[in-house]
Amino acid sequence: MNGRWMGRWFMVVAVLHTALAVVMFKEQWMEIAQSGVVDAVTASATRGKAAWFGLFGLLLFLFGATIDALESVGRPQPLLVSAGTLLLAVIGIALMPKSGFWFVLPPVVAALIRRP
Repeated sequence: MNGRWMGRWFMVVAVLHTALAVVMFKEQWMEIAQSGVVDAVTASATRGKAAWFGLFGLLLFLFGATIDALESVGRPQPLLVSAGTLLLAVIGIALMPKSGFWFVLPPVVAALIRRP
């Protein structure tokens, strides 16, 4: 695949991830809101899981936007970023094979193959 797609891929996955976080953890998000948000996850593992799931979606979106900005000016991802993202995906897949970490592989492998 050529063109500007890797950053956008991550952003789409991030939006889907965040939407899934809202749907899967609707009850926990309501509890967090009802608890006043501040320090609302400390005493509850399920609220903490909801928070991390949602926050990871935001982080993934910001990551995708950064990759898209690099792509827009024709710059490759730094090797450390590509290798680190691949490591994150491999660890995530090993820990949770039935997860969305598989969606990280297409753009990160493409970034590694595309290196100058």
